[in-house]
Amino acid sequence: MAAMICGIVSFPAFCCGILGIPIPIAAIICGHLGIKDLKDNPEKTGKGLAIAGLVLGYLSIVILVGFSLVMLNMDPTEMEPMMKGIMERVTGEKMIMPSEIDVEVQKMEPAIEGADVGNE
Repeated sequence: MAAMICGIVSFPAFCCGILGIPIPIAAIICGHLGIKDLKDNPEKTGKGLAIAGLVLGYLSIVILVGFSLVMLNMDPTEMEPMMKGIMERVTGEKMIMPSEIDVEVQKMEPAIEGADVGNE
């Protein structure tokens, strides 16, 4: 049962940074130990739970490695629009990214230069 619980918890653990690594490993270890214990004691039940933990643990490791490879190979300028879209959907607010700040300042400069500030 511990293998299945760790396997299920491993998916949301990706959001918790470093917890995304040990929890799937714990699911895999518990799953293998559970299957070994079931082979040694055939009267016990729970093989399905051990297998579910193994599958979920291995699957979350594969997803974690794949996601890491994609993020490592991604150019930071490609990540910015993706993160902006996610943040706007989550917050419902329009986000201004760091690369857009210079553009906004450049749009404002002509209006500032044409203003008669301090000539009163």
